[in-house]
Amino acid sequence: LTDSMEPAPLPNLESIATDLRYKEVRLLRTAKRETTYLAQPNIHLRFFFIPTTMDEAIALVPLLDAHDHTRDTAFQGIHDHFCPLLRAGVAQGIGYASYSVPGKSLEEIVEKRGPLSEAQCKQLHEEVGAVLPVLQSRGLFHGNIAPRFVYRGPDGFRVAPPSPALPLGVHFSGTQHLHDGPTGDDSFGLGATLYFAATGKPYAGKFKPTGKSVDSLLKSLLKS
Repeated sequence: LTDSMEPAPLPNLESIATDLRYKEVRLLRTAKRETTYLAQPNIHLRFFFIPTTMDEAIALVPLLDAHDHTRDTAFQGIHDHFCPLLRAGVAQGIGYASYSVPGKSLEEIVEKRGPLSEAQCKQLHEEVGAVLPVLQSRGLFHGNIAPRFVYRGPDGFRVAPPSPALPLGVHFSGTQHLHDGPTGDDSFGLGATLYFAATGKPYAGKFKPTGKSVDSLLKSLLKS
C-alpha cells in the first residue's frame, strides 16, 4: 500500500532484476504468476508468486513466508541433478531465483526434434526422479517438475532448483496453484514430464495420483 493506503502499482520485474544486479535481461517465458528471463548466457532468472490483484498479493504472503523460511534447508547440500542455484529470495513481494542451466529445456528439445528414445526416457526418469527423495526427506516438495524446467546438458538431465521450495502439505487453491498437475504432486509432475518426453504431447488427461509409485504412475499415464 502507498502512504495514502491506496494499492501500490505492481513492481516492475525488469527493475527488480536490475536491483539484483542483472542489468540486461531478455524475456524467455511468461505464464500465469511466473516469468523467466535470460539474465546472462546460461543463467535463468525466474520470478514467481506474481500477483495480478491486491487480493492475490495478500493471499500469497503465507507462501512467500514459507518459501523464505525453507529455502536454506532446500538448497543445503543440494542434489547433483539440480541446476546450480545462484540466488533465491523475495524482492518487493515477489519470489525469485536465479540458476545456471546446462543446455536446452526438455520442452524445446522435444518440440524441435520429437519424442525421446526409450533409453533417453529411462535416463530422464532415473536422473530427474532422483531429486524427489532428497526433497521429501527434508519435508519439502518441488512443485514445478515440468518439461520447461528440465534441461539436458553434456552430463545428462537436470531439473531447475525448487523455486519456490515449500513444505509438504502446503495447500494450493486456484490463484495459488503452482504445478502443471492437478494437485501440485511431484510424482504426477515427473510422470507427466515422462509422458511428454515419450510421446511428444503434453499430458491432458484427468488421472490423479493416489499414492502410487512413479513407475506405476507412468504406466497409467502411458496407457491413457
